[in-house]
Amino acid sequence: MKMLTITEAKLLVREPLALFWGLAFPMALLAVMGLSSSSIDGVPLVAIYEPIVIAFVGVVFGVQGIPVQVASYRERRILRRLATTP
Repeated sequence: MKMLTITEAKLLVREPLALFWGLAFPMALLAVMGLSSSSIDGVPLVAIYEPIVIAFVGVVFGVQGIPVQVASYRERRILRRLATTP
């Protein structure tokens, strides 16, 4: 599991768009929200949007990222080497 995690992290670094939408954009969005002094009913805007951004990151990596990875694994025949079915 450790080796698989390291390999997947290396592959993620090679995908600049996935890295941007999954890590850099949510951090920048929270930073901008944190700098604004807006609040809704006394609750800071960053406190309201934090769970939304966490869900966004999960959706970006889960819904958009995993099918692309599985398709690329199938194309490169990694799934056959792992003795799994597509």
